[in-house]
Amino acid sequence: MADRHSLVKPVYRALVAATKRLASEIERHKTNDVFSLSEVSWLQDNTPGALRAINRGRDASLALLRQEFRIPLAGEPGSVQAQEDSGQRLDQALSLLAVLNRRLAVLQTHSASDHSDNTSHGVRVEVQSKFQVMDQIHFGALYHYRVRIRNEGVNEPVQLVSRQWVIKDFDGNIQEVIGPGVIGKQPILDLGSEFEYMSYTPLPSKRGTMHGSFLMLACNSNRLFDVQVGPFGLIPPPRPHDALGVMKGQSLTEA
Repeated sequence: MADRHSLVKPVYRALVAATKRLASEIERHKTNDVFSLSEVSWLQDNTPGALRAINRGRDASLALLRQEFRIPLAGEPGSVQAQEDSGQRLDQALSLLAVLNRRLAVLQTHSASDHSDNTSHGVRVEVQSKFQVMDQIHFGALYHYRVRIRNEGVNEPVQLVSRQWVIKDFDGNIQEVIGPGVIGKQPILDLGSEFEYMSYTPLPSKRGTMHGSFLMLACNSNRLFDVQVGPFGLIPPPRPHDALGVMKGQSLTEA
């Protein structure tokens, strides 16, 4: 038990650090609606009051940690029952740390903006996403996104050959979509011209992020090059003071 007791301070410090990072991510994403349903269920069963504290902010979350872990774990183990209680509390702290770190790993890779604007190799791509509807039965959430592609610096016509999208949901699931053209077209853009289209993606969770690239052909010089599409968020309307998690659904697809 002495070895386990020596874990108390480093585990508590790690919990405090993870809680502070979570508060920063909640502020960056402008929502406390950041946990999956399974994580919400675990928190409710194992750390009562955690979701309420998260809704109230960083100070309330740190106060909960002190109450639930620092104070109960601070004393030296005494009786056999005290040792068992301390061991259970330490196991609970380690499990909570795993939940927070797993959620942070997802949050830190997600864009907090529903817009991206990126120029590469003389071609500019702007994207704006918009939440459309929740449909728990069929897919979860539906997002439309409008894409504008403009030839700003290539002194010859360029043609969009194919697309690649990487779609991440808030459960950490990732799907890659590759296909010819966009919406059934392979537009050709002269210098200064642009092409705009709208498409959609269903999402198993109600929040996610996308990024990607377009494979372009310089028509005169017959060379291929990739144009990057910067990451943009798939962000639902705000629900203040709500830490309930995402909805489960089916597969990710993109038109």
